[in-house]
Amino acid sequence: MARKDNDDITQGLPVVNKPLTRRAFFVDDFKEKQAPFPEWIKGDRAIFWVWFSMVNQDLRYAQNGYASLPFQYHEPGDPANPCSSEERIEIIKKWLKKMKSSEGEIEAKIFLTYMRDEWFFVKDNIKTIDWLDQNEQHTLWLWNRLKKNIFFDTPVPERFNPSSPKERLIAINGALDFFTAKDVSEKNELVEPKIAFVQNEKRNYKAMKKKESSCKEIRQINIKINQSTKEKLEEILRENGLKQSSFIENLIIKFWNEKYKSRW
Repeated sequence: MARKDNDDITQGLPVVNKPLTRRAFFVDDFKEKQAPFPEWIKGDRAIFWVWFSMVNQDLRYAQNGYASLPFQYHEPGDPANPCSSEERIEIIKKWLKKMKSSEGEIEAKIFLTYMRDEWFFVKDNIKTIDWLDQNEQHTLWLWNRLKKNIFFDTPVPERFNPSSPKERLIAINGALDFFTAKDVSEKNELVEPKIAFVQNEKRNYKAMKKKESSCKEIRQINIKINQSTKEKLEEILRENGLKQSSFIENLIIKFWNEKYKSRW
């Protein structure tokens, strides 16, 4: 019997499931789970890590076969020193778009999977500093101690200037999370010094606070300011959830640290 042109010649034949290649696997996975922004890049810590890796490294991933990817990404108009996670997210989105455009969506997906696995290693192995009071005095204290630490190198303090105590604490954790290009092959060995730094500074911080508490005596002062300045002060306190006494005290301490601490 003659076959008609529209007959399915595969009908009745057994189905053969061929094993997927690595690339085919990522193609199917990308089609099924295509999303505008990777879901694992969430929270201040992960966002800072991705942003800092993106704008400061061009050799690290090149060593792993990603030499053509657009690292050290910066576009005119983008802040070189973003002041919030929201600003960093916008820069990351632009970088992802550029990477997909230059390398293709599949290569971008493969690379982001590699980058995600590396972030999971950092997240699972590096302890975060969550015991530090988020104020100017205490975050600056630990920031300066971090910069002087000789047991591990971190480029974060050299290339990022925090705009607030919150940003400074994010950057402190970012410095601990970050591995330089030369550190990648030895990152397992470098975890211990970072953990030791966190533990030692936690003890130092507790001791410092205990000393402050025992030595601190409250004194009342009376000051007079004009109405315009008073309104500005009230706006600052209201919008930042601060108390007048602690705000004034922190201003005095900050000024003293900048102008007079070197004398001691």
